[in-house]
Amino acid sequence: MKFKEKCSSFRKKSNISKILDERIKKLPNNEIVAKDILKDLGNTHTNIVYDDSIEDSFFIYLDDTLYLSKKADKDNNYSRILQVSHECRHTMQLGIFQVLNFISSKIEVIVFIINILLFCFNWLSKKSVFIYLVTIGISVFFNLLIEIDAILSSIKIAKKYLKHKLKNEEAEEVLAVYKFKTKVLLPFYIIRILFSKIIRLLIVLFIFFSLYS
Repeated sequence: MKFKEKCSSFRKKSNISKILDERIKKLPNNEIVAKDILKDLGNTHTNIVYDDSIEDSFFIYLDDTLYLSKKADKDNNYSRILQVSHECRHTMQLGIFQVLNFISSKIEVIVFIINILLFCFNWLSKKSVFIYLVTIGISVFFNLLIEIDAILSSIKIAKKYLKHKLKNEEAEEVLAVYKFKTKVLLPFYIIRILFSKIIRLLIVLFIFFSLYS
């Protein structure tokens, strides 16, 4: 596939997008796709909830449940196989990393709130800001660890699935676009998942430098 065609895949109404949409439309809905992928991965324990009320697909480790949106099927976006593969990868990641990501994220928010309260009472110190920087650093580390792993692994998972469901040439064209869009959008995706953390960090740094500069 040519570079120009890959670039045009970002436009929903482009010819290449329409072609890929039609190919993926032939495949089962996301619930069945997820069940097939989980079975192939050897996962027999994760539950699946498939519903219209779910806005975006996601996995929750604490109840070992994969939540899939029916809207993704209705939209018939060719990238849905990659998205399902991404969430299925989360179900196979080490539980300790999932737990540490959850705990560190909660602690980061708590320490942020404490810093804001300390600032309001004029008790904010360099030590409390340093503690926040450490907690957000740990939180970002575990967040990126599981997300980047899921992003990179989703290509391999989607490849194996598509190779069984489509003709080899058709699967390769879909995968070429998946790989291209992943490379281009990866930095933006990282910013999106870390956006709230970045905002909180900027607030703390602004307060700190306004007090100690």
